[in-house]
Amino acid sequence: MKASHLSNRSLVLILVMICLLLAAGCQGSSAKNLKNAAVKQGEKASDPVTLKVMFFGSKPADMDKILAEFERLTKDTLHIKLDISWDIADTYNQKMRLKMAAGEQIDMLFDASWMSLEQNIGQGYYQPLDDYFLNDKYPGLKQAFPQAILDANRINGSLYTIPLTSNYTDFGTIFIRKDLREKYGLPPIQNMEQFQVFLEKVEQNNPEIIPFGIGNRGFFDMFYNFKDKQTRFRAVPHVIYGTGVEFNLVLSDDGKQVLGATTIGDPEADYAKLPAPFNQSNYFYSHNDKRVEFSRFIPADVLSNVEDLVVTGKAAAGEGAISGISKIKQRLKGAVPEADLEVFVYNDAARTLQPKAIGTSYKAWNNIVIPIFSRHKEESMKFINWLYESEANHDLFELGIEGLHWNKKGDHMYEMTPYAKDYLFPAYELTLNPLLSRLNADHDEQTLQYLQYQASEDSYYRVALSGFTFNPEPVKIEIAKVQPRFEAFNLITQAGLEPNWREEASKLNAELRMLGLEKIRAEFIKQVQAYIDSGGH
Repeated sequence: MKASHLSNRSLVLILVMICLLLAAGCQGSSAKNLKNAAVKQGEKASDPVTLKVMFFGSKPADMDKILAEFERLTKDTLHIKLDISWDIADTYNQKMRLKMAAGEQIDMLFDASWMSLEQNIGQGYYQPLDDYFLNDKYPGLKQAFPQAILDANRINGSLYTIPLTSNYTDFGTIFIRKDLREKYGLPPIQNMEQFQVFLEKVEQNNPEIIPFGIGNRGFFDMFYNFKDKQTRFRAVPHVIYGTGVEFNLVLSDDGKQVLGATTIGDPEADYAKLPAPFNQSNYFYSHNDKRVEFSRFIPADVLSNVEDLVVTGKAAAGEGAISGISKIKQRLKGAVPEADLEVFVYNDAARTLQPKAIGTSYKAWNNIVIPIFSRHKEESMKFINWLYESEANHDLFELGIEGLHWNKKGDHMYEMTPYAKDYLFPAYELTLNPLLSRLNADHDEQTLQYLQYQASEDSYYRVALSGFTFNPEPVKIEIAKVQPRFEAFNLITQAGLEPNWREEASKLNAELRMLGLEKIRAEFIKQVQAYIDSGGH
């Protein structure tokens, strides 16, 4: 592997992440054995209950003002305080798993399928929450989470999460410095080739600016195949999570038989057993070549905060969710008054607003969970119920203090004040909801059109096996061994930092097979086939 693409800081952080992951994987304790450690100690009946909450990202500057207002509003009712820890995104998942393995007292935390949700549920780390939903004693939860949302987010028949979503997707987009594009005399970006020309112009004309700022999620969904609808296979960006690695699952034309499940580094002979176009590894992994090609434009430290790079004017473009562009644009103008941003949606069909263009399993991408070690399950759920019980409560945490950070505008919309930059809360970690989340009126006309499009049911198609959830319990030991190696490799390839990724993937694959990859693969295929045979689709 050529290490010259990585800064020393990035190399050290990756090595630390590997060590943390290995330590978590070697923990032999189960949640059930550690639960008894969560005993209430040192609490007086008159003391407010303090809930320990774990999020990732940067703490909003005015977070303490919001918490103080929350405590003022609820001092005679909930009698709750929140102690929120904020960890850097790059290591949050690994720290979370270590805390769960150690049985640390945490009352609420963020998790997702793209992190460790299914694995942690399989380990017994999260408490079932079925009794709190559709329950008249919890009217906030009842109104904010109707039956359809709950049914789509059950895992092994139970509800372990508070599902966070406003739509079935939040477009992955590229934020582009519109002022620079116009300065270079370029037309609005309509494809990746034009985007590459823009980046080259930045290199030539503004060498002090990073052409393309990417963060901890690398190039994310850029360069993936969106043209082929995943109705008889599942792969990125709709991979089935919970297996410790990313499998490419292929079904027969009638959807009744699993034909195979390949993963990165598998021999070409394994792909050749599958029908075209799945019979070549390049069908699933050619995006890695594009990542390598575009890596020349990214910062030396690929684990930097992409939003910080864009809003300070240090980067001419960045990748992120479309709903966040207005807040990013406001912060950018505060640093560089003459700057402006526009979006480029890299899914061609979505960019042209085609119907049935976006695949979905109808599951939430993000979730709040209550660990089994929490001493305050009831209080945690009372807080969540309060949060979703009224627009005013919800607005406080999602948008901040009305009149200071935001103002109402129009029907279920809001506009930001100059002080909104002091409270940019990551709604996807606690408050995102299709019924309560307001639409930002500061979005430009094009962005509003995209947001309306992604809110429409007609924009989506159901991916194959949308109701299937992998149960990691039978192979949890193998997953604990395999997942750290895979994630460390994926961290590098998703940023395009390994030109010889095919050779390195082959070496990784051989190592993973020694650690239990084949047992995981067999169990995965077995569970999917059983799901299909029982009538699942």
